[in-house]
Amino acid sequence: MKKHVGSKYFAMLIRGAWAAKSRIIAIFGIVALGVGFLFGMISTAPDMYITAEKYYEDTNMMDIRILSTYGFTEDDIAAIREADDVLDAMGGYNVDIITHDGSDTYVTLIHSIPESDPWINSAELVEGRMPQSADECIVDSANSLAGGHVKLGDVISFESKKEAKDNFTVDTFTVVGIARSSRYFSVEKESSTKGNGIVSLILYAPEASFAQDVYTSAYVRSESARHISPFDNECDKCIDTLIENIKSSVGERLDERYSEVRTYASEQLEALKTKLPELEKDKADNILSAATANSKYLQYNAIYQSMDKDDTYNGMTYRQMGNYVASLYSKYQSADKQLKEVSTALVTVKDTIEDTEELIESLEPTKWFYFDRDDNLGFKSFKSNAEKIDAIAKVFPVFFFLVALLVSLTTMTRMVDEDRLSIGTMKALGYNNSAIIFKYL
Repeated sequence: MKKHVGSKYFAMLIRGAWAAKSRIIAIFGIVALGVGFLFGMISTAPDMYITAEKYYEDTNMMDIRILSTYGFTEDDIAAIREADDVLDAMGGYNVDIITHDGSDTYVTLIHSIPESDPWINSAELVEGRMPQSADECIVDSANSLAGGHVKLGDVISFESKKEAKDNFTVDTFTVVGIARSSRYFSVEKESSTKGNGIVSLILYAPEASFAQDVYTSAYVRSESARHISPFDNECDKCIDTLIENIKSSVGERLDERYSEVRTYASEQLEALKTKLPELEKDKADNILSAATANSKYLQYNAIYQSMDKDDTYNGMTYRQMGNYVASLYSKYQSADKQLKEVSTALVTVKDTIEDTEELIESLEPTKWFYFDRDDNLGFKSFKSNAEKIDAIAKVFPVFFFLVALLVSLTTMTRMVDEDRLSIGTMKALGYNNSAIIFKYL
């Protein structure tokens, strides 16, 4: 005869649960830990994406970086702005150069700070102030760079004075601020064409600090991509479309830029060729002047060498004659020096004409090279890390669930084994299997 479940049955369940409370709490703890870990892992990657997305938007990080074989003029930047889906475009200077602060030497990457604010790829000031003159700069404080060791007030000098003169209008930079940038927060270091090939310091200086005639890079932001997460595949499609839009829009401008470069080189060549006859005439005149001065010096020096101390020549005493010969020699040296200078200048002009002619012959149509955020080391590294965490979040909870299941199964098996006498008694009293199983659920 089957036994009906009643109040005594539930009282027995409560007593059994109380007796095994430590095991039940342990099982609940393991399950709760697994659930908490699961939600933590699942939410980490999205939180990383959201935080980075806001940071990139706040600092106006570029969507595209463009490089050109002939640099960029204001007309080039204006042509980029005319393309569809372009939110903003900006030209910028950047120079790789070796610097030192008096004690350490750095492979340094120096970016320009435009006059407009905020600018694309803005640097967020964390200490000090922004530069107010051409000889002031701010330093990037990225942990992977030596910028963390450069202090406010430090003076940064250039190792090569010639290279500095070619690229900058100042001889030194004084650090007046420390900043951080969304482009440089990877633990991996940027590459460089200088020194050991690894950037160890990043500076930002006003545009007035640079002596270059054209921008070295162009930075572009997309109107449509700003409404999409930069880590979404849809954003990549927007960027690809933007690149195609720019290519379609600036085709004529690339031809114009090529013509400008070729015209400029041709004008320089003509100016050099115009200067050539004048230099050749100067050289001929100086050859004659030097020869005349030398001949006169040799003539009077021979007479002077044959005179006695008491002799005179053309009313000049021996001593006066010596002084006159010395003056003739000085004139000869001056004429000879001028001849060498004119000859050197003539050779330089001829070599420059030859080099310019070869350069004009080798000029190729303008080429632009496009790079998106995935080509930025910091962005790529962050995206890769977030994807790894997302992958772990999908796989690791499965193993944790299996461990929790194994622990729960082991605990329940032991509980059932220890309650064999109680189970037998319940069977003898007429309880069915469902009532007995329910005790362990």
